[in-house]
Amino acid sequence: AAIAAVVVAAVAVAAAIYASRGPDPVVLDGAWIAEMQKPGQRPYRVRFDFVTIGEAFAGTVSYPTGDGAVQEGELRDGRLVFRTTHVPQFADGPAVVYYQGEITEAGIRLVATDDGGTTTGMARPAPAPAP
Repeated sequence: AAIAAVVVAAVAVAAAIYASRGPDPVVLDGAWIAEMQKPGQRPYRVRFDFVTIGEAFAGTVSYPTGDGAVQEGELRDGRLVFRTTHVPQFADGPAVVYYQGEITEAGIRLVATDDGGTTTGMARPAPAPAP
């Protein structure tokens, strides 16, 4: 009976330690593909390549009109904020896009804002390249 009590106590302590460790860290690193859409317009795909450094992250965003570097990327408690600047094809000047996102079990829920309005979408991990 004493051994059973020790085992039960050890299991209870292990469960308490596991429960108190907090949520699993958010994994942002890698390639993500988002289906983005502005109201009343056709959806389009955007590719995100992220690398985290603590609560900061860097990377690139590949738009249908060109690529932009991730600037001022911050990641806290599963929420991310960043912006990109790129010069779209056939444009006279740069486009600045501001992003807010939330990492969920389904992927990264994104809201992007630029001079043309607000775009929403969901990013999911990009498929692995074929061997």
